[in-house]
Amino acid sequence: MVLHLEKRNIFFVIKRSFIHNHTNSLQNLFTIVESSQAQIEVKKSIFWAFVWPVKTEEEANELIRLNKNLKATHNCFSYRIGYKSPFISHSFDDGEPRGSAGKPILNAIQSENMSNICCLVIRKYGGTNLGIGPLSRTYETVTKLCLQNANKIILQSEKEIKIILFDRQYIGLEI
Repeated sequence: MVLHLEKRNIFFVIKRSFIHNHTNSLQNLFTIVESSQAQIEVKKSIFWAFVWPVKTEEEANELIRLNKNLKATHNCFSYRIGYKSPFISHSFDDGEPRGSAGKPILNAIQSENMSNICCLVIRKYGGTNLGIGPLSRTYETVTKLCLQNANKIILQSEKEIKIILFDRQYIGLEI
C-alpha cells in the first residue's frame, strides 16, 4: 500500500494490522481464541494437555502455576510468545529425561505455526517406562491433538504509523 498525501501542518495516525511470522514468508502465524484440552493414554500412563492463549511470559507462568497438578508425576510445559522471530519461548521437562517432554511440546506448537500459546501437559505415570522416543512422540502427539481441538485465528499485531506532513510537501509512505 502506498500513501500519497498533500495537506498542510496536519498530523495523521493510521492503524493497520500486520501479519507476521518467523520466516517472513506468505504463511500465516496462528494463535487460539480460547483454552483447549486433550487426553491420551499410553501403556497405562495418562497424558492431559491444556493450551491457553497468552500475551506475556508472566501470564504463561501464572497459568502453569495455577493449573499444574501437584499429585501428578510430571507437569511439563512450553510456551511461545511473539509476532515474529525471535520468539520468546521456554520449555520444561519436570523430571522426564532431558528434552523428551518440553521440547516436543514446543515442536508441536512450532509445527502448527502458532505463537502466543502456553501448553501444559500433565502425566500420571502408569508403571511402564515408555522409552525416550515413544515418550517424546506422546508429548508431541497430545499437544497436537489439543491444538487441533482449539479454535485458531490468524495472529496479528497492531502497529501505529505516524505520518507528519510539512508545509506543501508530498510524502510517500510504503506500508
